[in-house]
Amino acid sequence: MRDAFGFKVPVSSWYKDWRLLLMLQQTLDSSYQEAGNHNLKKFGERMILEFLWFHIKKIISELTPSKDDDFEFSKILNNKKRLFAELYGMEPLSYPHTFWFGILDLAESVCASSTRSITLSLCYYLALESLNHAPNTFVRFKAIEILLSLQHRRKDWFVVVDADLKECGNKFQDQKKSKFFGLVDGVKYKLVSREKLMKSCGISNNLDDDFPAFTTTDIDRSGPSILSLLAQEMLCPVMLQITDQFYGLSCGHVISKGAFNIYKSYRSRKGKNLICSICRTVINEESLTLLPQTSTLNALSDKFVAAGLLSQTNISEYEISNPDTIMSDDIKKSKSLNDKSQNETNETTKKVTEQLITPTNPPDPLIIARECFKQNPQNPQKALLILDKTLQNNEKAPLAYLERAKIYTHLRRYGEALYDVNNSLSLQSLQDDDDNIEAYKLRSRLHFHMKNYEQALQDITIVLNRIESYKIDEDYTYASSDLEAYELRGNIFMKIGSFTEAIADFTIVVENDKFNVMVLTNRGSLFREIRKYRESLEDLTKAIQLNPSFPFAKLQRGSVYCKLNKFAESLKDLEDVLNSTTANDDDKLFATAERGELYCRQNMLYEALIDLEYVLAQNPHHDFARSRRGYVFFKLKKYDSALVELNEALRLNKTNYYGLTYRGMVHFKLGDYQNSLKDLNLVLDRYPNNSVATRQRGIAYLRMGKFEEGLMDFDRLINLDAKDIDALCYRSEIFYELGRYKDCIEDCNTILQYDSSNLIALRIRGMVLRKFHQNNKSLLDLDKVLLQQPTNEVALLERAAVYAALRQYPSSLADCEKILYLKPRQSIQYFQEITKVYGELSEAIGVDEIFIHLERVLQDSPNNAYVLTTRAYIYLLQWECDKAIKDLNISLINQPNFVPTLYQRSIIYRITQDYGNALKDLEKILEVEPGNSLALTERNEIQSMKDFDRNLSLQNYHEQTLENQVSRRSSQTSVTSSNRSNRSSIKNYQ
Repeated sequence: MRDAFGFKVPVSSWYKDWRLLLMLQQTLDSSYQEAGNHNLKKFGERMILEFLWFHIKKIISELTPSKDDDFEFSKILNNKKRLFAELYGMEPLSYPHTFWFGILDLAESVCASSTRSITLSLCYYLALESLNHAPNTFVRFKAIEILLSLQHRRKDWFVVVDADLKECGNKFQDQKKSKFFGLVDGVKYKLVSREKLMKSCGISNNLDDDFPAFTTTDIDRSGPSILSLLAQEMLCPVMLQITDQFYGLSCGHVISKGAFNIYKSYRSRKGKNLICSICRTVINEESLTLLPQTSTLNALSDKFVAAGLLSQTNISEYEISNPDTIMSDDIKKSKSLNDKSQNETNETTKKVTEQLITPTNPPDPLIIARECFKQNPQNPQKALLILDKTLQNNEKAPLAYLERAKIYTHLRRYGEALYDVNNSLSLQSLQDDDDNIEAYKLRSRLHFHMKNYEQALQDITIVLNRIESYKIDEDYTYASSDLEAYELRGNIFMKIGSFTEAIADFTIVVENDKFNVMVLTNRGSLFREIRKYRESLEDLTKAIQLNPSFPFAKLQRGSVYCKLNKFAESLKDLEDVLNSTTANDDDKLFATAERGELYCRQNMLYEALIDLEYVLAQNPHHDFARSRRGYVFFKLKKYDSALVELNEALRLNKTNYYGLTYRGMVHFKLGDYQNSLKDLNLVLDRYPNNSVATRQRGIAYLRMGKFEEGLMDFDRLINLDAKDIDALCYRSEIFYELGRYKDCIEDCNTILQYDSSNLIALRIRGMVLRKFHQNNKSLLDLDKVLLQQPTNEVALLERAAVYAALRQYPSSLADCEKILYLKPRQSIQYFQEITKVYGELSEAIGVDEIFIHLERVLQDSPNNAYVLTTRAYIYLLQWECDKAIKDLNISLINQPNFVPTLYQRSIIYRITQDYGNALKDLEKILEVEPGNSLALTERNEIQSMKDFDRNLSLQNYHEQTLENQVSRRSSQTSVTSSNRSNRSSIKNYQ
């Protein structure tokens, strides 16, 4: 055809090839428009792109690197040649690489009209190859335009274009680099302007394509995804190998030339028709379309090899010597193919023939895919390619879906794997089929990785029910796959917090596989969670003996030692993990956090803070470290900071029971008893025997006046440990509050048997003895307490009451004076006890003596709120309410939130029926102490009294109104009668 061309003037050597390409494209387009055969368009696009690839590779191979100086000289020389040609009326000389530009322009035209993902993908690589080798801006511009057009059309699949352009631009020096990116911006502006123009003219260019649903937004994986589409297209559906010679069938499918020749020979011997192995359509040899893909495969082979889709030894050695032969069957072998390679080809053909047992049964793709995956598990793209092609040919192949799901699982592409395994199960009808059971097992593992633990448990239960049905006798031997299923269910139970069930499953595994280090370690960690530290230590030590370099086991054992207060052993294990070369960063980070926990237990708070802050600097979402730092702040009495840390830890992990426990304790310290109880109840619902949470909840109930609930908690603690002195002390206090003095004395005596100098027991026993009027014995106990704790406010108050009962009034006043100088706690109950003592003293020695005593304290401490409030109480006893209010107002100027003063003033307001101000004072108390039971009770009573008075006033008003109405009516009746009488009198008179 080249020789048939004739031109008036000499033309460039490439011009004939260019005209051939144009003719080919025009012929294919016109044929498609006439016949309307989509297969013709599909095969035609592959032909034209094969041509384009051939010429592009040829141009690139002929490029010679040149220096910048040579390039500038070439530009000047070419300009002079053009001037000379114009002067003599000759054909103008073309710009350098005009043919290259024309090829890209032709490729862009094919892209614009194509709806096939394969065509667009081939154009992407054609433009990318040109961009990477383009010697001038002229070609580079067109390559960039194709790439950006593809990205504009399918952002999801061609998102990698941005990275490609950036990588290419970074190859240039500063000036050329800025010029390159300026060119990119210029092309983007052109595309945007063109789109606006098309929209303004009402032209739409939205073509539907056959790209599959995109499953990833990862830029690094979008390139291989495009490559996978191309590899599927170049994979023979019969031989399951990437090859370069195909026949296009009239049904639209393709078959490699080698497989077709073998298949034809076999069928002809049988005297049967040729049938497409995919759709079973009869093949008409006259309608076959030869589709050589040699240039395309040569261009992409390096990328296929890098992606694991093709091995170096499988690259075809065919090449097209001249594009004139593209429509013929004359494919010439390369010069490098010698007789030996010819014999190898014949041997390969023989093997393929042996594999084709029946004409319609190609080699088993599942076996080939498994073998490919086994040989190269790190890069299983070839196995995926075979399975993709298999499912493309047969969408109802459950085992192919299952095999692909296994590979996706290995690649941690869990979403795609789950989609495939669901398809596999939906296509398998037998619920007890072995392959079906395998699919359930795989789906359970996928749900586990995706943290869908309930679904994972359902699937693995189906598998284990099948296993249990096989256990006919006691001598049943578990297979390794059975033990894997039990291990998986144990891991699921562990994640959902069902530790007992998880331990049972792990026990089955350990009993049948005593050397399973991972299961031993997991079971040991679960024993630690349920506080069975001896069993935990046994499992973890055995795991370490089996694998001394297993850092996770040492990490867990270090934690167990810490719980057992074996701090030296714990520190050694944790340091071993931190110094280990086999431990990963996560293990070392957790070891640092555990060491922080260890320091917390040793009360080395600042050392703990250093470790915990390091962990949080590396991982701000480490809820373990954050909850421990909250604990450190709690111990340092920085309650607000502790609350912030614990709230964040619980936001990260709602089941962080350590964080819940200490947040409950922080709420308690801040006086928020309701939220404290809420947190502690959550902990105890999960861990009923948690002694820390039980103790704290009992204390909260005690402070809230819920003595019966508190008593139940301390009873539980004492049942667990009869020598729990702390619990006995709190229980004795509750017995005292409940008036169960005999039980209180019994607990105090029990405590003093274990610890004869326990000051709490001595104080409470002294208080009970006072209630029994055994004042001398009470005085002995209280003296012992105050000898060790001279500023113990409760003991001072009790002794003052005892002195008053013994009529030792000066001693009683002296103790009261000490209390006033101490400025004791803001407790309404404590203040009521003080005023009770002062009331007794005022009756015994007179009010004047009390006033003198209080004035003496006020001279030393003029703004002492306790003294002023106490004097207001004495004024109230004398019914001098105005003086009492005056003292209370002075007290509140200096301490506006002093609870006893606010309470005392609300009482006086109540007495004087000033309910509005009384309620204001009580509301302020509840702002300071939201759970104050006395303030709540008083507020409710005053509100009831206020409502009663209002209702009474309304009733009186209505009654008075009714009386007035009756009176007016009587008056009116009287006047009417009088008028009538007068009129009658007048009438009579008249």
